[in-house]
Amino acid sequence: MREPGRPGQKVGVDFDVEMRDEDGVTVLDLRGILNIYSSYELKDTLFNLADSRVSRIVLDFSRLVSIDSAGIGAIIIMMQRVRRIPGAQMVLCGLSGHVEQVFVVTRIISLFHVVSGIDEALTLLRG
Repeated sequence: MREPGRPGQKVGVDFDVEMRDEDGVTVLDLRGILNIYSSYELKDTLFNLADSRVSRIVLDFSRLVSIDSAGIGAIIIMMQRVRRIPGAQMVLCGLSGHVEQVFVVTRIISLFHVVSGIDEALTLLRG
């Protein structure tokens, strides 16, 4: 593994966020390791969504391998921005393994609407 770089620079295992529209619901597929170095990429994406007033967002964690406090912080900040938009909703899905454990141990899982999979999240937001 390379020496850590500056924040925002990809280091070691890559992180990727892929955005798509599913009938008016914006889905973000998170992949890889979300840490202090990769959280800047996610923050940029999330803040751009909030600034554009997107009102229905799903964060799909099913392909995320690991997350640290910087990644959690980015998601909490996004949730706060989404809650300021009237009628907006953000749902998390696909939490498992290490990622789910981080959410449970830190007790922040209760701050979010969490469902098991993408189909359930889309049904909920389209409802």
